Formats: sequence, C-alpha cells, structure tokens
Amino acid sequence: MVLALLTTASASAQCPPPNPNPPSVLLSELQAGQYNVGMQNVFDFGQPPLRNRWTSAGGGAAGAAAVDAYLKTKPVPVVLGPGARLHLVDNHHRTTGIYTLSVELGSQGFPNYVYYRLIADLSHLD
Repeated sequence: MVLALLTTASASAQCPPPNPNPPSVLLSELQAGQYNVGMQNVFDFGQPPLRNRWTSAGGGAAGAAAVDAYLKTKPVPVVLGPGARLHLVDNHHRTTGIYTLSVELGSQGFPNYVYYRLIADLSHLD
C-alpha cells in the first residue's frame, strides 16, 4: 500500500530542483527501508567513493569535510512516516557503507549521518 501511495504521489508531483543545503539525519535516527543488504555490494560500490575521498584528503577534519561535501551532492530519498520518523527508500548500499566506515573511522571524525530529500509525507498514516 505504501508503494502505491508513493507511486501516486511521485507521478503527480514534479521533481524539485536540487537543494544546495539539504537537511541531514543521524544514521541512528534513520529507519531502514530494506533490512537485508548485500555486504559485497557495500564493500565494492558503497564504500569506495567515501573511502577514496576520506583518504585522499588525509582523513581527520579534512577527510570529514571531503566526505561531507560528497554526501551533500548525494542526498538519499526518504519518506516521512508515522511519528515523524524518516524511512530510507533507496541508496541502501551507500548508506550502509557510510555506517560501516563510521564504525571503522568514527573516532577519527568520519561522518555518521546522511543528507536526505523528502519524497513523500505519509506521517498521517498509522
């Protein structure tokens, strides 16, 4: 049913222009929309662009700034659900890549958040 609502909402609305300052959300506050993610794809496709930006900038604050700038250009699509909770609907491999790298490199300042774009507000549903 949610998919049908999303399809209907998406079909009738035009895509908004890219937001130069998208909102962000901590990974711990984001609800998974897909509970199983192939970890090989996370390691092969989700992590490399993030790790490359981190290491080429030298890690630390410079690495965090490089990753942050990249994440701003790649906001993840979310749906606002009941209780005003944000639910991830795509980009699960990249988001899991961010999470795994934040666990690995978090003590060095690796980001533990994503930028997002709201594609539907279904908060009125139970």
